[in-house]
Amino acid sequence: MVLKEITKCTTTRCLWQALLLWISTNAGLAFLAASLVVFLAPAARGSGIPMVKCYLNGIKIPEVVRVKTLIAKIFGVAFAVAGGLACGKEGPMIHSGSIVAAGISQGLSTRLNIFKIF
Repeated sequence: MVLKEITKCTTTRCLWQALLLWISTNAGLAFLAASLVVFLAPAARGSGIPMVKCYLNGIKIPEVVRVKTLIAKIFGVAFAVAGGLACGKEGPMIHSGSIVAAGISQGLSTRLNIFKIF
């Protein structure tokens, strides 16, 4: 979409429109990533490694290993990278993996009212 606008505007000298489209697309994706974290799951903020280390040491952090946090973390990182923000890949992957591992190892779900699967 932006590339098509740039190629169209190189001959007509309207590159400011392509720049405005590019900036608004990046800002919109970054806003979407931020709003996922702020409104859906605040526990998905940051890289996730300090929260996982605290959780493994026995400190109770609310909603750190919930499915809602996993969804916000995955889509938030994807939208942030697509929006041009500098995000690491190790921290979110460690946090996402720990959420999946906690759900599998405990064999329970509080959201679905399944308290013991096995």
